[in-house]
Amino acid sequence: MEKTLRQLIADSGRELECTIYRDCSPKTLDFRLVSSDLYNWEETGRPEQQRLLYKNIVATLDYRMLTESLPELRALDFRKRDGFLYFTAGLENIRSAIDEGRRIGIKGGPCIFSVHEVLTDVRFRDGSVHTFDYSTGKMYQRGTTFDTQMSLGEFVRLHAPEIENITFRDQKQDVTPQEYANLLYAFQVSAAVHAALLVIPLPDMSYKKYLSAVLEHVDAPLRESVMREFERILYRVTDLFLERIRQLSAEYPSVRFRVLHDRDREFCDFFYQKRAPFIERHRVLRALTAIPEKVEPIKDYISMQGLPYYLEGITDIIEVDSVDETDSYRKSQKAHKGAFSLSCILFPELLCADGSTTIYNAPLDKKGYGEYGLVR
Repeated sequence: MEKTLRQLIADSGRELECTIYRDCSPKTLDFRLVSSDLYNWEETGRPEQQRLLYKNIVATLDYRMLTESLPELRALDFRKRDGFLYFTAGLENIRSAIDEGRRIGIKGGPCIFSVHEVLTDVRFRDGSVHTFDYSTGKMYQRGTTFDTQMSLGEFVRLHAPEIENITFRDQKQDVTPQEYANLLYAFQVSAAVHAALLVIPLPDMSYKKYLSAVLEHVDAPLRESVMREFERILYRVTDLFLERIRQLSAEYPSVRFRVLHDRDREFCDFFYQKRAPFIERHRVLRALTAIPEKVEPIKDYISMQGLPYYLEGITDIIEVDSVDETDSYRKSQKAHKGAFSLSCILFPELLCADGSTTIYNAPLDKKGYGEYGLVR
């Protein structure tokens, strides 16, 4: 769904003047949001205080409102800062932590593949080839549209005896502006609030777990060769992100940070050990997903927010991420309830240069690889 704040207000039958957005700039009111259609209004009893919630979890604010709650964020200086919409929860906890001098931890960072970048070719013994997009898990049809009826995991489970080989086409040229922005936002928010620690998970281990589960029903020799090929692609991509992180760390030398990724086995093992009491519980596990191959990756995605707590006992944590991670934020908050206070500042998905779609979903020639001036 693509909407603007102005459209969402009009569709609800409300007048702009009867919402907290009455003083928003036209640029903010007309900012194009691409997300699921899960908005509702929070009624406060005062008509002029009605505000929009996304998934009934995060409040929609403009930059002025954000900095009224946290003046420290006036230090943010990325492009389009003043015209963005921000999705937030728990800002009062961040305010309290800053005022009382408590240590703040940040969890932030991007997904490492987007649509069209890594294609999965499933070759049958009869010579036919069936192609899936790795990021969506959906079948490619003529390279442009997707069959939404069967995922990669379902397809491999159903056809395992017929599969001769599985190979990958690595088409990712560089870090996209969206991915770079997610790193930049994390560093800038960390610097602005003087965070004690920023942790950046690069979820290559999660991508591996998904594939490992997909391959569970194929023969062991094939499974091992496919995993080796995928690791080669995965680690090349992870290295692109590690280099961008290195560059940003030189720009923001005051920010202490750690990066979680698959080749840091000691850190990964520490992560799995520390999260177990929160995540490996029946009440948490049964609410994750009904899709078998997604169970282990989702366990990662809802526990990565706890890394500042696992590492240094920090009990005031901000997730700085994409609005697409709203569900992960909610599940993590529920799983870690009582251990630490989890707040969030979530950013909208950016559109590609011609505005036709988000960078995440854009075709390769519109992803804008290396064009970080779009976000700086």
